[in-house]
Amino acid sequence: MDDGVMQPRSAATTSLWQAQCKDCRAERLAGRARSKGKHEPGFEYSASWARRKLERGEGRSDRCERHRRAHARIIRALPTPYIDLRVIGEVSDPANPTGPLGGLGPLPVVHRERERTVDLAKHPFGMSDDDVLRILEGLATRQVAIVEAGTGTGKSTFMPFRLMKPPPGAAFRPTDFGPIIVTEPRRAAAKGLARYVGEELCHGCDSLKCTRHFGPGFPVGFQVSGEQYWDRACELIYVTDGTMINWIRDGRLARIGMVIIDEAHERSENIDIILAQLREAVRQFEHLRVVVTSATLDREFFEAYFGGEEHVFRSSIPPAKSFGYGVPLFPDATIDEATLREGLEIAPGLRFPGWAAEGPEEDGKREDLRESTRRLQALRCERPIPPDRWRLEMPDAVVRQVVNIARGTEWGDILAFLPTDKVIRDVVARIKDQVGPSFDVYPLLSKVRPDIAEKAIAARSRGERRKIVISSNLAETSLTVKGVRYVVDSGLICQAEWDPALASGSFPTKPHSQSGLRQRWG
Repeated sequence: MDDGVMQPRSAATTSLWQAQCKDCRAERLAGRARSKGKHEPGFEYSASWARRKLERGEGRSDRCERHRRAHARIIRALPTPYIDLRVIGEVSDPANPTGPLGGLGPLPVVHRERERTVDLAKHPFGMSDDDVLRILEGLATRQVAIVEAGTGTGKSTFMPFRLMKPPPGAAFRPTDFGPIIVTEPRRAAAKGLARYVGEELCHGCDSLKCTRHFGPGFPVGFQVSGEQYWDRACELIYVTDGTMINWIRDGRLARIGMVIIDEAHERSENIDIILAQLREAVRQFEHLRVVVTSATLDREFFEAYFGGEEHVFRSSIPPAKSFGYGVPLFPDATIDEATLREGLEIAPGLRFPGWAAEGPEEDGKREDLRESTRRLQALRCERPIPPDRWRLEMPDAVVRQVVNIARGTEWGDILAFLPTDKVIRDVVARIKDQVGPSFDVYPLLSKVRPDIAEKAIAARSRGERRKIVISSNLAETSLTVKGVRYVVDSGLICQAEWDPALASGSFPTKPHSQSGLRQRWG
């Protein structure tokens, strides 16, 4: 790889086979189709999966995913794995190949291969093919990579996709040794990321409208809790931390090519267990590669944990969504002209840079971000809340701040963070009463209805009705709420804790960490 030549995000091609399911076809001929006029016998599956099957001496599948599962259940129920039947003749009607036991079954249908090419440069990722090539080059000689990738770089989407489908000139292909597994702290993130990568990056479809190109038979799938939505065709699988722990316990690392620990900064109990097990596993499996990534992590700690520079490759990628970042509009912070230009040190070791002068170009114009910040100062809540009163007063303060921004600005969606389902739903109801029908107000929780979650994260054009999203820490990592211009942060989080003295767990509400707050602002 020539380090002097910058390789942007190039196009990626995904090959699919199109075929007809012989069992669906038989159902239709027999008049047993599940939905008249809607159920078509055609299906698609990954060409790379078909190639791997042929290399193992297996045949390409001629059943859709539904009938593959049904056929597998039937095969498992047989007392013997193979029955040798003597063919007694040929079918008289190839279009309807039926006959006595021992007669020829359905004839093979025509499989047609097609390709879909996606121009990755159209996606606003901060990471390039060049970054991925450097990561693969580092992993060619070392088993662990620490990737500190800022907000908007595509560390949860573009990077896993490009590791599955490496750019030209890559040092090696991780999926030659098994699938790539990406661990996510939350179920909604695992499902949403699999859908986005499978639909938009692999096939160029709108992930909000199409759900046909990920899961069994396709390159990307997921598993959360007991919901398995993948099979051997999947080369990239998003899973929850708990699922990853179970897979390691079951000995699956021998058949996995790479494990990506996403949002490693959270350092939950599950993540620490996975890291401890992977540290031992890389010594046992020479083929296994581990990538630890987050926008905010302690690189020195993770490097030392996995054996030092000799065994660990480090990569740092700056954030893509850096415009407009500056000193948060704390109630007691003095935001003057010097602060806008140079930034401000809130406390020893906690310094924020100044604001960028201009925003991105839109309709031939660039916004004066410093002037916008001056106007926003008049909208902020001026009364600081003592730390010992945060839990009690913060919901009221968030309502006031969100309503101030909604009434005092003309465009841009608002995202606010609060802990616990009850508090969030109560705040949503109060904000709806105050802003009226001019805004759509949504809760974003792990158990919210899928249609509500999709509306909450979907982008809206300027001129459309604005939205206000009140979220738990679900929107902090790996889940992007599109169109957000203003972030209101309570600074609180509801996070699992274990009390060794009482031998019990709890979910207390407490102040969030600095790294977690920076994740939210991004």
